[in-house]
Amino acid sequence: MYEVVIIEDDPMVAMINKQYVTENKHFHVAAVCRDGSSALEYLASHTVQLVIIDVYMPKMNLSLIHI
Repeated sequence: MYEVVIIEDDPMVAMINKQYVTENKHFHVAAVCRDGSSALEYLASHTVQLVIIDVYMPKMNLSLIHI
């Protein structure tokens, strides 16, 4: 099973993404993070195979994250 993290500040978009991902039995939404800071905190101690990320978010957006 593939572990998925959704990083999205809009609750409605996060819910739609989660519903879409969970339709496939091979994917499991491990976490939904509302901003980049909480996502980095989560990812520091968890391994996931897929991240669905919003580019612009409060506190920290994708332009500030260097992977």
